[in-house]
Amino acid sequence: MNLAILSLALVCGDGGSSSAAYAFAPLDDRAELERSEWRVVGLNSDGKDSSKWIDAQVRWVFKDGTLGVRNPDATAPGNRRTVKLNPTSKPKQIDLEEIDGGKALGIYCLKNDTLTLAIGRNKERPNDLSPAANVNLFILKRVKP
Repeated sequence: MNLAILSLALVCGDGGSSSAAYAFAPLDDRAELERSEWRVVGLNSDGKDSSKWIDAQVRWVFKDGTLGVRNPDATAPGNRRTVKLNPTSKPKQIDLEEIDGGKALGIYCLKNDTLTLAIGRNKERPNDLSPAANVNLFILKRVKP
């Protein structure tokens, strides 16, 4: 079997339910995410604006295939999760895996200095980047040095 066809089957064949489908591709968004820290500027939970809960000092830090959250008084990011991307799917998919084996399924859009993430609850991946029940929608901006 042609290796390119096998790779495509792994990425697209199961509709995004297998974690084996999320190996980093050579031309993915990982390097772009890791290039700088990110700040949450918008938050919607269950279809309701939750922006009042945003701490403007907190930073999301993507590094070496993980995501950590750095509070203003901490020197290093904590709460690390493994990040797996599928930048070839439409919409692009992201999985956040916790140390205890839990997994959050989501989709994302990375455009210029804005990262939009829709993370589903109840182990369901959202279909689009709009506010909805059982979805946390984050809008992040790149923090420039």
